[in-house]
Amino acid sequence: MYYGKKERLDLLLWIKFVRENISKNLPIYIYGMSVGATTAIMASADITDNNVLGIIADSASTSARDAGKITIKNIHLSSLLFLFSGKTRL
Repeated sequence: MYYGKKERLDLLLWIKFVRENISKNLPIYIYGMSVGATTAIMASADITDNNVLGIIADSASTSARDAGKITIKNIHLSSLLFLFSGKTRL
């Protein structure tokens, strides 16, 4: 999972799919919750379709770093395991 950074491209492909296969002018509203909200917000910078009329971002993640900390805590891993790699600091 890339916390919305790569998933935003999937969202843009869905908009393209709707335009090519369902309707050229169907109004589109995007709804995302948690990481989905983050994905919607990130995708908003790349949306060029004028019929995307709104984005509802419900409880977007604060940052990839914070989400990583929560994940580590929830699976009961020590963050020290990640500090030894020299690449990731939490």
